[in-house]
Amino acid sequence: MSKSTPLTELERGLILAYHNEKLTIRKIAERINRSSTIVYNFLQDPNKYRTAKRSGRPPALKNRGKRQLKKHASTGDFTANQFKKDLDLQVSQTLTSYLFDFIDNVHDGDYTFQYDNASIHRLKSTKSFLCDLNIKTID
Repeated sequence: MSKSTPLTELERGLILAYHNEKLTIRKIAERINRSSTIVYNFLQDPNKYRTAKRSGRPPALKNRGKRQLKKHASTGDFTANQFKKDLDLQVSQTLTSYLFDFIDNVHDGDYTFQYDNASIHRLKSTKSFLCDLNIKTID
């Protein structure tokens, strides 16, 4: 089902003027050659007409929390669980560890890659890749 074109400023003004004259929604729709649904939806809240609602789930951690996490991370070595405790974050430990994108973005430093014994991490190609990027590894 296709959407109709949005109301123009003139049409919005006409709808409000006709509504103030106590015309019914059907009469207003006939006069401006629009559907009664679009007229009704506009009259529900004219100030919110054509303002998109934020889609999707709200973020678990706001920008302030991310800044706190990055600032705290730059002071030393911590685990995700320690971050959660120290900063009193209301997020899961998995999300806290996911937010460690600051390594590349915030500061330069020496990092050591710790293998998790996954077969893909023990491949020669993976080891050579890490070596090419000058990333130290714990064997």
